[in-house]
Amino acid sequence: MGQNRRAAERAAACAHTGAGAAERPARGLQCFERVFPPLARLPDELERLYGLARDAHLDLARGDYRLEDEGGPLLEYRVTLPLHGTYSAIRQFVAQVLHSMPVVSVDALQFERDGVQAPLLNAQVRLTVYFRSSGRSEAG
Repeated sequence: MGQNRRAAERAAACAHTGAGAAERPARGLQCFERVFPPLARLPDELERLYGLARDAHLDLARGDYRLEDEGGPLLEYRVTLPLHGTYSAIRQFVAQVLHSMPVVSVDALQFERDGVQAPLLNAQVRLTVYFRSSGRSEAG
């Protein structure tokens, strides 16, 4: 929940600035970008993902990770995680990720069951974690 609180605090601070009409669009963009963590927080964000999977009692296999930099203000860190567990556990994990990590999007979710009676599913979730580009600072 700390990340949600920090993002809300940054957004609130931006909302209360006294920028003139000419400065508002640029200032608004800077404020928006500050909602996203710097890339240095990548290990913390991944640990949060793993913790949410553990909390949902999911087995995580080795994932696929890829950083994409299109040269814009945000970096995209693509994470593909194979999961093994019950449907409700996978659903809980995805819901918790979306609720507690506002800088993450769920891009794809695929389910596979070994048989009709199999209680566990194999799933693959593809996520994107967004980070502020290293050229952006905390100060506005």
